[in-house]
Amino acid sequence: MKTLVFDLDGTLVNTIYDIGSSMNQSLKEHGFNEHPLDEYYNFIGQGVIVLTKKSIGNNDVSEEILYSVLNRYNEIYSQNSTVLSKPYENMVDVLDSLINKGYRLAVISNKPDADTKRIIKYYFGDRFEYVYGWKNEVNRKPDKMAMDIMMRELSLDINDIIYIGDSRYDAEFAINSGCDYYLFEYGYENKEVLYSYKPLHFLSKANDLLKYF
Repeated sequence: MKTLVFDLDGTLVNTIYDIGSSMNQSLKEHGFNEHPLDEYYNFIGQGVIVLTKKSIGNNDVSEEILYSVLNRYNEIYSQNSTVLSKPYENMVDVLDSLINKGYRLAVISNKPDADTKRIIKYYFGDRFEYVYGWKNEVNRKPDKMAMDIMMRELSLDINDIIYIGDSRYDAEFAINSGCDYYLFEYGYENKEVLYSYKPLHFLSKANDLLKYF
């Protein structure tokens, strides 16, 4: 039976408003301009360091300031990651249906590992057999290192896996890993960029997964 591996942000859960409000608080405390929350759609997908750099903008800041903003963001977000976030419509029920059909479920995200595990546990309980977020010693997606680690830990072959995401980084992660993939249209990616990829299928809502699995 296939293992369905999901991205988190923009795929399973709409997390943008907690991310944005937490970063805005850190920016404010450091004297930088805040952003409209919807603008954070343009900042995420490549991990928290890139998020912080894009949030600070064109300001020429030292590494010390960069990591001060980042560390404060991490402190705030760790306490506020499930305030405004919510799973996409019907996602929980769809996951239950997939489990009942015998699929194994996993998550691989560029979000830091502690945040990833906390959010998945909060919204989805123990539905996912394997949850893996970014760690310092692991290259972020689209590098395939996290996929290789998961396959090794779960004794899987790449032909056993389908990846499900919402962005160019998810598509390239699947391509680099050598597995089939699906892309949600409702996520955070620029649509022109999203449609330049060729997944097995584009998905407009969670229930679409049940058409194919």
